[in-house]
Amino acid sequence: MLPKSTTGEFSPREDHFRSVSLVVCSLTTIVPTTLHMMQQSVILTIVKYNYLINQHMITRETALARMTLSMPSPGSKHAGRIALRTFGTWLTTWEIYPLLLIASFLRFYQLNTAEFDGDQAVLFRLAHDAIAHGLLPVTSNIASINSAHFPLAIYLLMIPAAISPNPLGGVLLVAFLNVLAVLMTYILVKRYFGRTDAVIAALFFATASKPIIYSRFIWQPNMVTLFIILFLFPLFWGVVERRKGWLFPALFLLGAMVQLHETTILLVIPLLVAIVLAPETLRWRDLVFGLLSLLVLFFPVLLWEVSTKFADINIILNLTKLPSHIDTVAITYYRDFFSPYDTLAPPNNPHTLLFQLIPLLVWLRRFMLILVMSGFAIALLSLMLSFFSPKSEQQAETDSTDIVQKPAFWTRLWQWWNVFRSSPERELVPEFLT
Repeated sequence: MLPKSTTGEFSPREDHFRSVSLVVCSLTTIVPTTLHMMQQSVILTIVKYNYLINQHMITRETALARMTLSMPSPGSKHAGRIALRTFGTWLTTWEIYPLLLIASFLRFYQLNTAEFDGDQAVLFRLAHDAIAHGLLPVTSNIASINSAHFPLAIYLLMIPAAISPNPLGGVLLVAFLNVLAVLMTYILVKRYFGRTDAVIAALFFATASKPIIYSRFIWQPNMVTLFIILFLFPLFWGVVERRKGWLFPALFLLGAMVQLHETTILLVIPLLVAIVLAPETLRWRDLVFGLLSLLVLFFPVLLWEVSTKFADINIILNLTKLPSHIDTVAITYYRDFFSPYDTLAPPNNPHTLLFQLIPLLVWLRRFMLILVMSGFAIALLSLMLSFFSPKSEQQAETDSTDIVQKPAFWTRLWQWWNVFRSSPERELVPEFLT
Protein backbone atom coordinates (compact mmCIF):
# COMPACT_ATOMS: atom_id res chain seq x y z
CA MET A 1 0.00 0.00 0.00
CA LEU A 2 1.19 3.53 -0.69
CA PRO A 3 0.93 6.03 2.18
CA LYS A 4 -0.55 9.43 1.63
CA SER A 5 1.96 12.18 0.94
CA THR A 6 3.12 14.02 4.04
CA THR A 7 2.97 17.35 2.21
CA GLY A 8 -0.78 17.15 1.82
CA GLU A 9 -0.56 16.97 -2.00
CA PHE A 10 -2.00 14.08 -3.92
CA SER A 11 -0.01 11.96 -6.33
CA PRO A 12 -0.85 11.85 -10.08
CA ARG A 13 -2.46 8.42 -9.49
CA GLU A 14 -4.73 9.92 -6.80
CA ASP A 15 -5.66 12.83 -9.07
CA HIS A 16 -6.33 10.32 -11.86
CA PHE A 17 -8.74 8.45 -9.59
CA ARG A 18 -10.49 11.72 -8.70
CA SER A 19 -10.78 12.54 -12.40
CA VAL A 20 -12.48 9.22 -13.10
CA SER A 21 -14.76 9.79 -10.11
CA LEU A 22 -15.64 13.26 -11.41
CA VAL A 23 -16.57 12.07 -14.90
CA VAL A 24 -18.84 9.35 -13.55
CA CYS A 25 -20.38 11.79 -11.06
CA SER A 26 -21.17 14.32 -13.79
CA LEU A 27 -22.72 11.76 -16.14
CA THR A 28 -24.84 10.11 -13.45
CA THR A 29 -26.19 13.08 -11.50
CA ILE A 30 -26.78 16.06 -13.79
CA VAL A 31 -29.14 14.37 -16.22
CA PRO A 32 -31.27 12.53 -13.62
CA THR A 33 -31.46 15.67 -11.48
CA THR A 34 -32.70 17.75 -14.40
CA LEU A 35 -35.32 15.16 -15.30
CA HIS A 36 -36.39 14.93 -11.68
CA MET A 37 -36.91 18.73 -11.47
CA MET A 38 -39.01 18.65 -14.63
CA GLN A 39 -41.06 15.83 -13.18
CA GLN A 40 -41.67 17.71 -9.95
CA SER A 41 -42.89 20.80 -11.82
CA VAL A 42 -45.45 18.66 -13.64
CA ILE A 43 -46.60 16.91 -10.50
CA LEU A 44 -47.06 20.21 -8.70
CA THR A 45 -49.82 21.11 -11.15
CA ILE A 46 -51.89 18.09 -10.14
CA VAL A 47 -51.08 18.02 -6.41
CA LYS A 48 -54.67 19.02 -5.58
CA TYR A 49 -56.03 15.90 -7.27
CA ASN A 50 -53.27 13.75 -5.79
CA TYR A 51 -54.31 14.84 -2.32
CA LEU A 52 -57.88 13.67 -2.84
CA ILE A 53 -56.72 10.37 -4.26
CA ASN A 54 -54.19 9.72 -1.51
CA GLN A 55 -56.88 10.09 1.15
CA HIS A 56 -58.60 6.91 -0.05
CA MET A 57 -55.95 4.73 -1.66
CA ILE A 58 -52.21 4.01 -1.74
CA THR A 59 -50.43 4.32 -5.03
CA ARG A 60 -49.41 1.13 -6.75
CA GLU A 61 -45.72 1.92 -6.48
CA THR A 62 -45.83 2.55 -2.73
CA ALA A 63 -47.94 -0.55 -2.16
CA LEU A 64 -45.51 -2.64 -4.20
CA ALA A 65 -42.54 -1.24 -2.26
CA ARG A 66 -44.18 -2.06 1.04
CA MET A 67 -45.18 -5.52 -0.12
CA THR A 68 -41.66 -6.30 -1.28
CA LEU A 69 -40.02 -5.01 1.87
CA SER A 70 -42.49 -6.42 4.41
CA MET A 71 -41.24 -9.66 5.90
CA PRO A 72 -43.79 -12.49 6.22
CA SER A 73 -44.63 -13.80 9.65
CA PRO A 74 -42.79 -17.00 10.66
CA GLY A 75 -46.04 -18.91 11.06
CA SER A 76 -47.40 -17.99 7.67
CA LYS A 77 -48.27 -20.93 5.41
CA HIS A 78 -46.87 -19.31 2.32
CA ALA A 79 -43.95 -17.50 3.99
CA GLY A 80 -41.32 -19.19 1.84
CA ARG A 81 -43.18 -18.46 -1.38
CA ILE A 82 -43.67 -14.80 -0.45
CA ALA A 83 -39.98 -14.47 0.47
CA LEU A 84 -38.93 -15.89 -2.91
CA ARG A 85 -41.33 -13.56 -4.70
CA THR A 86 -39.93 -10.59 -2.77
CA PHE A 87 -36.37 -11.60 -3.63
CA GLY A 88 -37.32 -12.02 -7.27
CA THR A 89 -38.92 -8.59 -7.35
CA TRP A 90 -35.71 -6.96 -6.17
CA LEU A 91 -33.67 -8.94 -8.68
CA THR A 92 -35.79 -7.51 -11.50
CA THR A 93 -35.33 -3.91 -10.29
CA TRP A 94 -32.90 -2.96 -13.02
CA GLU A 95 -31.64 0.36 -11.63
CA ILE A 96 -30.01 -1.39 -8.68
CA TYR A 97 -27.35 -2.93 -10.94
CA PRO A 98 -25.90 0.30 -12.41
CA LEU A 99 -26.05 1.87 -8.93
CA LEU A 100 -24.01 -0.97 -7.44
CA LEU A 101 -21.65 -0.96 -10.43
CA ILE A 102 -20.92 2.77 -10.09
CA ALA A 103 -20.57 2.63 -6.31
CA SER A 104 -18.32 -0.44 -6.46
CA PHE A 105 -16.08 0.95 -9.19
CA LEU A 106 -15.48 4.24 -7.41
CA ARG A 107 -14.71 2.49 -4.12
CA PHE A 108 -12.66 -0.48 -5.33
CA TYR A 109 -10.74 1.14 -8.22
CA GLN A 110 -6.97 1.05 -7.46
CA LEU A 111 -7.69 0.27 -3.82
CA ASN A 112 -4.06 -0.79 -3.35
CA THR A 113 -3.17 2.94 -3.32
CA ALA A 114 -5.27 3.57 -0.19
CA GLU A 115 -3.96 5.68 2.65
CA PHE A 116 -2.04 3.61 5.22
CA ASP A 117 -0.71 5.61 8.16
CA GLY A 118 -0.24 4.97 11.86
CA ASP A 119 -3.93 4.60 12.74
CA GLN A 120 -4.53 2.13 9.94
CA ALA A 121 -1.52 0.03 10.96
CA VAL A 122 -2.52 -0.05 14.64
CA LEU A 123 -6.16 -0.93 13.93
CA PHE A 124 -5.39 -3.86 11.67
CA ARG A 125 -2.52 -5.01 13.87
CA LEU A 126 -4.89 -5.22 16.85
CA ALA A 127 -7.32 -7.32 14.79
CA HIS A 128 -4.53 -9.56 13.48
CA ASP A 129 -3.04 -10.14 16.93
CA ALA A 130 -6.46 -10.95 18.35
CA ILE A 131 -6.87 -13.70 15.75
CA ALA A 132 -3.28 -14.95 15.95
CA HIS A 133 -3.18 -15.19 19.75
CA GLY A 134 -6.84 -15.90 20.54
CA LEU A 135 -7.46 -12.59 22.32
CA LEU A 136 -10.66 -10.63 22.94
CA PRO A 137 -9.97 -6.90 22.54
CA VAL A 138 -11.64 -4.70 25.15
CA THR A 139 -10.57 -1.41 23.55
CA SER A 140 -9.35 -0.09 20.23
CA ASN A 141 -6.57 2.40 19.48
CA ILE A 142 -5.91 5.57 21.47
CA ALA A 143 -7.85 8.70 20.52
CA SER A 144 -6.39 12.17 20.12
CA ILE A 145 -7.54 13.06 23.65
CA ASN A 146 -5.57 10.04 25.04
CA SER A 147 -8.67 7.96 25.81
CA ALA A 148 -9.23 4.50 24.33
CA HIS A 149 -11.76 3.95 21.54
CA PHE A 150 -14.38 1.19 21.74
CA PRO A 151 -13.48 -2.22 20.23
CA LEU A 152 -16.29 -2.87 17.70
CA ALA A 153 -14.12 -1.74 14.78
CA ILE A 154 -11.52 -4.32 15.81
CA TYR A 155 -14.19 -7.03 15.88
CA LEU A 156 -15.18 -6.17 12.32
CA LEU A 157 -11.58 -6.08 11.13
CA MET A 158 -11.00 -9.51 12.65
CA ILE A 159 -13.07 -10.95 9.78
CA PRO A 160 -10.54 -10.10 7.02
CA ALA A 161 -7.64 -10.60 9.45
CA ALA A 162 -8.77 -14.21 9.92
CA ILE A 163 -8.46 -14.74 6.16
CA SER A 164 -5.18 -12.95 5.45
CA PRO A 165 -2.65 -10.84 7.39
CA ASN A 166 -2.58 -8.39 4.49
CA PRO A 167 -4.21 -5.11 5.64
CA LEU A 168 -5.68 -4.71 2.17
CA GLY A 169 -8.43 -7.03 3.41
CA GLY A 170 -9.45 -4.41 5.96
CA VAL A 171 -9.64 -1.77 3.23
CA LEU A 172 -11.81 -4.11 1.16
CA LEU A 173 -14.14 -4.56 4.13
CA VAL A 174 -14.54 -0.79 4.57
CA ALA A 175 -15.25 -0.33 0.86
CA PHE A 176 -17.76 -3.20 0.87
CA LEU A 177 -19.66 -1.75 3.86
CA ASN A 178 -19.96 1.58 2.06
CA VAL A 179 -21.24 -0.07 -1.12
CA LEU A 180 -23.91 -1.74 1.00
CA ALA A 181 -24.72 1.69 2.44
CA VAL A 182 -25.51 2.95 -1.08
CA LEU A 183 -27.82 -0.02 -1.65
CA MET A 184 -29.60 0.48 1.69
CA THR A 185 -30.02 4.18 0.88
CA TYR A 186 -31.87 3.24 -2.29
CA ILE A 187 -34.09 0.77 -0.42
CA LEU A 188 -34.94 3.24 2.36
CA VAL A 189 -35.74 6.16 0.06
CA LYS A 190 -37.71 3.99 -2.38
CA ARG A 191 -39.85 2.64 0.43
CA TYR A 192 -40.85 6.00 1.89
CA PHE A 193 -40.35 8.58 -0.88
CA GLY A 194 -40.56 6.83 -4.25
CA ARG A 195 -38.46 5.23 -6.94
CA THR A 196 -37.23 8.40 -8.65
CA ASP A 197 -36.10 9.97 -5.38
CA ALA A 198 -34.34 6.73 -4.46
CA VAL A 199 -32.32 6.72 -7.68
CA ILE A 200 -31.33 10.38 -7.23
CA ALA A 201 -30.35 9.93 -3.58
CA ALA A 202 -28.35 6.75 -4.23
CA LEU A 203 -26.56 8.32 -7.23
CA PHE A 204 -25.53 11.37 -5.23
CA PHE A 205 -24.33 9.14 -2.41
CA ALA A 206 -22.50 6.80 -4.78
CA THR A 207 -20.65 9.57 -6.66
CA ALA A 208 -20.01 12.30 -4.07
CA SER A 209 -16.27 12.82 -3.62
CA LYS A 210 -16.02 12.88 0.17
CA PRO A 211 -17.97 9.66 0.81
CA ILE A 212 -15.82 7.98 -1.84
CA ILE A 213 -12.54 9.14 -0.29
CA TYR A 214 -13.61 8.06 3.20
CA SER A 215 -14.68 4.67 1.83
CA ARG A 216 -11.17 3.78 0.73
CA PHE A 217 -9.10 3.39 3.89
CA ILE A 218 -9.31 1.85 7.36
CA TRP A 219 -10.75 4.15 10.01
CA GLN A 220 -13.57 3.73 12.52
CA PRO A 221 -15.81 6.57 11.23
CA ASN A 222 -15.58 5.10 7.72
CA MET A 223 -17.55 2.08 8.93
CA VAL A 224 -20.38 4.10 10.47
CA THR A 225 -22.19 4.93 7.21
CA LEU A 226 -24.00 1.62 6.80
CA PHE A 227 -25.12 1.59 10.42
CA ILE A 228 -26.58 5.09 10.11
CA ILE A 229 -28.77 4.01 7.20
CA LEU A 230 -29.82 0.88 9.07
CA PHE A 231 -30.59 3.03 12.12
CA LEU A 232 -33.12 5.05 10.09
CA PHE A 233 -35.16 1.94 9.26
CA PRO A 234 -36.51 1.27 12.79
CA LEU A 235 -37.17 4.99 13.26
CA PHE A 236 -39.37 5.02 10.15
CA TRP A 237 -41.04 1.78 11.24
CA GLY A 238 -42.19 3.43 14.44
CA VAL A 239 -42.96 6.99 13.32
CA VAL A 240 -44.32 6.42 9.81
CA GLU A 241 -45.71 2.88 9.87
CA ARG A 242 -46.68 2.82 13.55
CA ARG A 243 -45.17 -0.64 13.94
CA LYS A 244 -44.23 -1.91 17.36
CA GLY A 245 -40.90 -3.49 18.16
CA TRP A 246 -38.70 -0.78 16.60
CA LEU A 247 -37.08 0.47 19.81
CA PHE A 248 -34.96 -2.65 20.36
CA PRO A 249 -33.09 -2.56 17.01
CA ALA A 250 -32.82 1.24 17.25
CA LEU A 251 -31.06 1.05 20.62
CA PHE A 252 -28.82 -1.77 19.43
CA LEU A 253 -27.77 0.11 16.28
CA LEU A 254 -27.21 3.31 18.25
CA GLY A 255 -24.89 1.42 20.60
CA ALA A 256 -23.03 -0.09 17.64
CA MET A 257 -22.51 3.35 16.09
CA VAL A 258 -21.23 4.78 19.37
CA GLN A 259 -18.83 1.83 19.55
CA LEU A 260 -17.49 2.70 16.10
CA HIS A 261 -17.09 6.39 16.95
CA GLU A 262 -18.21 8.37 19.96
CA THR A 263 -19.46 11.37 17.98
CA THR A 264 -22.48 9.36 16.81
CA ILE A 265 -23.98 9.78 20.29
CA LEU A 266 -25.63 12.85 18.72
CA LEU A 267 -27.98 10.45 16.90
CA VAL A 268 -29.79 10.00 20.19
CA ILE A 269 -31.62 13.22 19.21
CA PRO A 270 -33.59 11.68 16.27
CA LEU A 271 -34.23 8.65 18.51
CA LEU A 272 -35.84 10.89 21.14
CA VAL A 273 -37.85 12.66 18.43
CA ALA A 274 -39.14 9.28 17.21
CA ILE A 275 -40.14 8.36 20.76
CA VAL A 276 -42.07 11.62 21.10
CA LEU A 277 -43.84 11.16 17.75
CA ALA A 278 -44.80 7.53 18.29
CA PRO A 279 -45.21 6.86 22.03
CA GLU A 280 -48.03 4.37 21.49
CA THR A 281 -45.63 1.99 19.67
CA LEU A 282 -43.32 1.61 22.67
CA ARG A 283 -43.26 -1.59 24.69
CA TRP A 284 -41.44 -2.33 27.93
CA ARG A 285 -39.96 -5.55 26.57
CA ASP A 286 -38.38 -3.66 23.65
CA LEU A 287 -36.72 -1.30 26.14
CA VAL A 288 -35.48 -4.25 28.20
CA PHE A 289 -34.11 -6.07 25.14
CA GLY A 290 -32.46 -2.88 23.93
CA LEU A 291 -30.76 -2.25 27.27
CA LEU A 292 -29.59 -5.87 27.40
CA SER A 293 -28.10 -5.55 23.90
CA LEU A 294 -26.25 -2.42 25.00
CA LEU A 295 -24.94 -4.26 28.05
CA VAL A 296 -23.59 -7.05 25.85
CA LEU A 297 -21.97 -4.55 23.48
CA PHE A 298 -20.28 -2.54 26.19
CA PHE A 299 -19.48 -5.34 28.65
CA PRO A 300 -15.79 -5.64 27.55
CA VAL A 301 -15.46 -1.87 27.82
CA LEU A 302 -16.96 -1.91 31.31
CA LEU A 303 -14.37 -4.50 32.37
CA TRP A 304 -11.64 -2.24 31.04
CA GLU A 305 -12.98 0.83 32.82
CA VAL A 306 -13.30 -1.00 36.12
CA SER A 307 -9.74 -2.35 35.85
CA THR A 308 -8.36 1.15 35.07
CA LYS A 309 -10.54 2.88 37.69
CA PHE A 310 -12.49 4.67 34.96
CA ALA A 311 -9.43 6.45 33.57
CA ASP A 312 -11.09 7.26 30.22
CA ILE A 313 -14.10 8.84 31.92
CA ASN A 314 -11.81 11.00 34.06
CA ILE A 315 -10.01 12.18 30.92
CA ILE A 316 -13.31 13.22 29.32
CA LEU A 317 -14.48 14.97 32.47
CA ASN A 318 -11.24 16.93 32.68
CA LEU A 319 -11.64 18.04 29.06
CA THR A 320 -15.07 19.47 29.83
CA LYS A 321 -13.43 21.94 32.18
CA LEU A 322 -11.41 23.52 29.37
CA PRO A 323 -12.69 26.73 27.72
CA SER A 324 -14.89 26.13 24.68
CA HIS A 325 -14.14 27.42 21.19
CA ILE A 326 -16.71 28.02 18.46
CA ASP A 327 -15.77 28.42 14.79
CA THR A 328 -17.13 27.69 11.31
CA VAL A 329 -14.94 24.69 10.47
CA ALA A 330 -17.88 22.27 10.71
CA ILE A 331 -19.92 24.37 8.25
CA THR A 332 -16.95 24.37 5.87
CA TYR A 333 -16.76 20.58 5.95
CA TYR A 334 -20.52 20.22 5.42
CA ARG A 335 -20.33 22.57 2.43
CA ASP A 336 -17.39 20.59 1.09
CA PHE A 337 -19.67 17.55 0.72
CA PHE A 338 -21.22 19.25 -2.32
CA SER A 339 -17.87 19.75 -4.04
CA PRO A 340 -16.33 17.22 -6.46
CA TYR A 341 -12.90 18.14 -5.11
CA ASP A 342 -11.37 19.13 -1.77
CA THR A 343 -11.77 22.89 -1.44
CA LEU A 344 -9.29 23.03 1.45
CA ALA A 345 -6.62 21.30 -0.69
CA PRO A 346 -7.63 21.77 -4.36
CA PRO A 347 -5.85 19.73 -7.05
CA ASN A 348 -2.57 21.32 -8.13
CA ASN A 349 -1.36 18.88 -10.77
CA PRO A 350 -1.91 20.57 -14.18
CA HIS A 351 -1.59 17.22 -15.99
CA THR A 352 -4.83 15.80 -14.60
CA LEU A 353 -8.34 16.12 -16.01
CA LEU A 354 -9.65 17.27 -12.64
CA PHE A 355 -7.35 20.31 -12.65
CA GLN A 356 -8.50 21.28 -16.16
CA LEU A 357 -12.19 21.05 -15.21
CA ILE A 358 -12.04 23.15 -12.04
CA PRO A 359 -13.72 26.22 -13.67
CA LEU A 360 -16.68 24.05 -14.70
CA LEU A 361 -16.81 22.28 -11.36
CA VAL A 362 -17.07 25.56 -9.45
CA TRP A 363 -20.35 26.24 -11.25
CA LEU A 364 -21.56 22.67 -10.70
CA ARG A 365 -20.77 22.94 -6.99
CA ARG A 366 -22.90 26.05 -6.65
CA PHE A 367 -25.74 24.43 -8.59
CA MET A 368 -25.73 21.42 -6.28
CA LEU A 369 -25.80 23.70 -3.24
CA ILE A 370 -28.84 25.53 -4.67
CA LEU A 371 -30.65 22.22 -5.19
CA VAL A 372 -30.04 21.14 -1.61
CA MET A 373 -31.15 24.51 -0.24
CA SER A 374 -34.32 24.28 -2.34
CA GLY A 375 -35.01 20.85 -0.90
CA PHE A 376 -34.73 22.18 2.65
CA ALA A 377 -37.02 25.10 1.74
CA ILE A 378 -39.65 22.71 0.36
CA ALA A 379 -39.47 20.57 3.49
CA LEU A 380 -39.87 23.62 5.72
CA LEU A 381 -42.78 24.89 3.64
CA SER A 382 -44.54 21.54 3.81
CA LEU A 383 -44.11 21.52 7.59
CA MET A 384 -45.64 24.98 7.86
CA LEU A 385 -48.56 23.99 5.62
CA SER A 386 -49.24 21.03 7.87
CA PHE A 387 -50.62 23.49 10.44
CA PHE A 388 -53.56 24.10 8.13
CA SER A 389 -55.68 21.02 7.50
CA PRO A 390 -58.27 21.27 4.69
CA LYS A 391 -61.90 21.23 5.78
CA SER A 392 -64.47 18.91 4.33
CA GLU A 393 -67.52 20.36 2.60
CA GLN A 394 -69.79 19.23 5.42
CA GLN A 395 -67.60 20.92 8.02
CA ALA A 396 -67.46 24.10 5.94
CA GLU A 397 -71.28 24.23 5.74
CA THR A 398 -71.56 23.66 9.48
CA ASP A 399 -69.12 26.48 10.20
CA SER A 400 -71.09 28.85 7.94
CA THR A 401 -74.46 28.16 9.56
CA ASP A 402 -73.53 27.66 13.21
CA ILE A 403 -71.61 30.03 15.37
CA VAL A 404 -68.95 27.96 17.10
CA GLN A 405 -66.74 29.41 19.74
CA LYS A 406 -63.11 29.47 18.58
CA PRO A 407 -60.95 27.14 20.71
CA ALA A 408 -58.06 28.48 22.71
CA PHE A 409 -54.53 28.58 21.35
CA TRP A 410 -53.34 25.57 23.38
CA THR A 411 -56.39 23.58 22.27
CA ARG A 412 -55.70 24.31 18.62
CA LEU A 413 -52.01 23.45 19.14
CA TRP A 414 -52.98 20.12 20.71
CA GLN A 415 -55.36 19.38 17.82
CA TRP A 416 -52.60 20.10 15.31
CA TRP A 417 -50.22 17.82 17.22
CA ASN A 418 -52.71 14.95 17.07
CA VAL A 419 -53.18 15.42 13.33
CA PHE A 420 -49.42 15.68 12.87
CA ARG A 421 -48.83 12.38 14.65
CA SER A 422 -51.83 10.49 13.30
CA SER A 423 -50.96 11.04 9.62
CA PRO A 424 -47.15 10.91 9.36
CA GLU A 425 -47.10 9.96 5.69
CA ARG A 426 -49.25 12.94 4.72
CA GLU A 427 -47.87 15.48 7.19
CA LEU A 428 -44.16 14.68 7.25
CA VAL A 429 -43.70 14.00 3.54
CA PRO A 430 -44.75 16.53 0.88
CA GLU A 431 -47.41 15.19 -1.45
CA PHE A 432 -45.40 15.98 -4.55
CA LEU A 433 -42.34 14.09 -3.27
CA THR A 434 -44.11 10.76 -2.67
